[in-house]
Amino acid sequence: MVAIIRRNAKTLRHILDDVRPDVVVTDSDYNFLPVRSRKIPLVALNNADVMRHSYFGFKDRPASIRAQFFCVEMLDYWFHRVVPDLVLSPTLQANIPQSGKNIFRTGPIVRQGYEPSQVHRPPKRAAVMLSGSVFGTPVNFNRSDYPVSIDVIGREEPRNWLPRADISFHGKLKDTYPLLKAADIVVINGGFSAVSEMFWMRKPMVVIPVARHAEQWINARTIVELGLGMIATESNYEEILIEAIERVEQFDAGYRRIKKNDAGAAQAATTIMNIAKADRH
Repeated sequence: MVAIIRRNAKTLRHILDDVRPDVVVTDSDYNFLPVRSRKIPLVALNNADVMRHSYFGFKDRPASIRAQFFCVEMLDYWFHRVVPDLVLSPTLQANIPQSGKNIFRTGPIVRQGYEPSQVHRPPKRAAVMLSGSVFGTPVNFNRSDYPVSIDVIGREEPRNWLPRADISFHGKLKDTYPLLKAADIVVINGGFSAVSEMFWMRKPMVVIPVARHAEQWINARTIVELGLGMIATESNYEEILIEAIERVEQFDAGYRRIKKNDAGAAQAATTIMNIAKADRH
């Protein structure tokens, strides 16, 4: 890993000297010395401060996430309190206090076009979009009584799968938006990007946090706190999906209670450009 860091630092030095940027924006990248030595403003996209606030705020946090929180999230938090000139920290909860002078709170940052869409009540379609990494949740369907049709995004049909009219596997897609737009409820892992986009699209959620992962559990728990969905596990998400479908009107009411957050992407872009312009002068 030390060799990789050195190699990346060398590459970064060449890029900085060639491009000569007015500002550098990173996403939880710790190779900051080449930027610092050239006195270039450093902006980080990171919400470890939100994770810290929420971890201690949720009293029902499981012991299984403690090690990952203190060994990863807290180190990430302190790094971003000290090193970057500014931290863009997106959150779903606008009332979370800022915990440092270099923290700039934004609304959720989502891809362009991911806006609320018309949904059916009662629900007719569900989208299952789980991480394809080695930590991703296995996709298994054992029930035969789903009241909705299901689109599985990012996964191929399992081996020995018997085709069903109510479940479609779409594999990896470059553009997932049409299926997500058509969904009346979604099943996702607890990564902040996926949760943010479904929040912005106002989709009721079943969130399956990766086991022992503090950030994923906190994101899932936040959705429950806001009244927008339910937490599930690898072993019970089929049952939780059925329950969530029955409770979908409660989650719709949860969205109606929330004043729509500011568009984090626009806030972040404006802030970054202001820093770049200031550096030119």
